[in-house]
Parts: sequence; C-alpha cells; structure tokens
Amino acid sequence: MDQICALFGLIWEDAEALKALAQLSNPRIVIDTGDLGQDAMIAANLFAQLLP
Repeated sequence: MDQICALFGLIWEDAEALKALAQLSNPRIVIDTGDLGQDAMIAANLFAQLLP
C-alpha cells in the first residue's frame, strides 16, 4: 500500500484514508467456467476452497 501511495504522490491524510479502505476491502474473484467444461469447474472450485 505504501508503494502505491508513493507512486501516485498521495499526501499523508489521503494515504491513510486509502489504507483504511484497503483494510475493509474483501475482494472476491469470480471465474466463469460455463464454456470450459467440468474439469475447469472442478479446478475453479478447488481454487475457491484454497484461497482465503
């Protein structure tokens, strides 16, 4: 996070606000396996179980 703030030249207050938002973030990755077959669906489900 510090490197991103430095890259964009954020001032201290904005950098702290961005860090606070990042702490609240809970991203979820969705993989569409509809056209890829059963093996792809199984692999995607295994990844979903392994990743926090």
